[in-house]
Parts: sequence; structure tokens; C-alpha cells
Amino acid sequence: MTTIRVDDVFVDETNATANFIVWLDVANAAPVTVNYATSANTAAFNSDYLHITGALTFVPGELSKTVSVSIINNAVAEVTENFFLVLSSPSANATIADSFGLATIIDND
Repeated sequence: MTTIRVDDVFVDETNATANFIVWLDVANAAPVTVNYATSANTAAFNSDYLHITGALTFVPGELSKTVSVSIINNAVAEVTENFFLVLSSPSANATIADSFGLATIIDND
């Protein structure tokens, strides 16, 4: 059975996006799907990043996909903050090995 995982990312607040890479451990003969959504931690959605949800479909032979989350560059001096990209509901031919990708936002103010 194919397993799915998501990488952690570090991003400077001046960057426009946090790019999470979602991986399959092996190429699959059938499509693999998984849902994703951002989840707040110390960073707040709509003031530090834009909340998104969606689904990824890996076609046979595909091993990675990128999920891009918009980062908001505000003028407020803040400590380093973070949020999650959470994977859920994989297709029947897959399991999730790492369901939480942590995005760390480094403040530029």
C-alpha cells in the first residue's frame, strides 16, 4: 500500500507563499487522492496566512505534488509563528504516514 507524507517548510514573511511538498513513497498503478487544509497554530489565518482547503490527485507514476499557501506580509513585529497543512481522507489504496506539515514563518519586521 502507498503511504503519503508532507514536508515541513520554513518561510520568510516577505515570501509570497509557503510551498508544502506532499509525497508518495512509491509510484502507484492507480490514482491516489488525499484531502488537505490549513490549520492555525501560533500563526492566525487571514492575518498571517490565507486558509485553504482542497484535494490532491496523484496520477499513476506521480510521486509528489506541491500545495502553496499564501503568506501575508504585515507590518507588525512578531515572534516566529507557525501553522499546519493537514492531510486527511486518503483513497482506499493509500495511508497517511505523516499528516501534519509545519510551516514556520520568520518575521521580517
